[in-house]
Amino acid sequence: MATRTYTSITDDIDGSEDASAVTFAFDGTSYSIDLSARNRKKLEDALALFIEHGTRESKRGRGSAKSAQTWNRDELKAWAKENGHQVSDRGRVAQSIVDAFLASK
Repeated sequence: MATRTYTSITDDIDGSEDASAVTFAFDGTSYSIDLSARNRKKLEDALALFIEHGTRESKRGRGSAKSAQTWNRDELKAWAKENGHQVSDRGRVAQSIVDAFLASK
């Protein structure tokens, strides 16, 4: 015997069937909501005036890569230990220690 499973997406507002995901953003926060065709139209109508007068922004990509490190990690850790800072033998060094090290140069 075969089993078939059906997934039904319902409207988040009124529970009606045959909804689909709609994404939008406001004030820097993105939202996703499942809406039927009827409620999607209501949302589009409500936003139409603002979309018409707004400026579309491009999707933001990842920031640029950080510049290359200009100091030697072993030298930094040795300096930190000599100057009373606690640093582990492995892992990252706190930015405050890096800043103090660079200021001492």
